[in-house]
This record gives sequence, C-alpha cells and structure tokens, in this order.
Amino acid sequence: MSIAIAHSNYGKSRVRLVKVARQPDRHDLKQLTVGIQFEGDFDSCYEFGDNTRILPTDTMKNTVYAFAKLYAIEQIEDFARQLAEHFLTDNDQISKVRIDIAEDLWARIPYGAKPQATSAGRQGATHGRGHRHTRRNGYRSGHR
Repeated sequence: MSIAIAHSNYGKSRVRLVKVARQPDRHDLKQLTVGIQFEGDFDSCYEFGDNTRILPTDTMKNTVYAFAKLYAIEQIEDFARQLAEHFLTDNDQISKVRIDIAEDLWARIPYGAKPQATSAGRQGATHGRGHRHTRRNGYRSGHR
C-alpha cells in the first residue's frame, strides 16, 4: 500500500504585533494579529524527514516583526502584500502564500478637553480584517 500526499501546506497563526508610531505631538498605536499559510512542495519533509525546504515558524514570526519595524503599516492589505511577496522571493518550494491580518483599534485616552497624546486604550472589537492570497504564477487576491 502506498500513500500519496495530496496537499502539502503549513504555517504560523496568531502572530501578535503591537506597533507604536511616535509622532512629534502624539503616539499612534496599531495592534495586529497575523496568520501565515504556505502551500508548495514540502513532500520531502513528510516522506523522508528532510526539513531543508521548510521555513521555520519562528522565522515567519520574526519576519512579521522585522517588516513592522522597517515599514510603516498604513493599510493592512499593503502589509500583507509585502509579506507575501517576501516569502515567495528565494523560496521556490512555496507556490502560494496566504496572509490573514486582523486589526484591533486603539484610541487615545481623553484627558480634560482633549485626547492624551501618549496614552491609548482598546476601542471595542476587531476593526478590520485583511486577506492576501499570492501565487508564484502571478495570481493575487486581497480584500478587507
């Protein structure tokens, strides 16, 4: 009896990120939860225990943190696109990347008649969700 791998994927979920953008007159806070899913040629991992084609989940998490430090996160869809394109570069074993991002809103805490410049509190439930599917052959989709 032989077993064939029909679909080969893996990923990292719930990468939590808080980014503070320090402006001259205030601090802006952004909180994201990022999920990363790869599809591709990872059969050798399952068949022979060869992990050379596997990108470690800690690398995925640290890539999210590094990109958050390097780039401003204005729109979560743009951040998802940057991550997806990065993971496809130099990783020929990956044929498709899915990035899911949930954004939680924070608002400055009122102090007197105006919002306090450097203090924030969470504002309700998740504000937005962004999804990005990027394939090596050029197919892309994304929505909020």
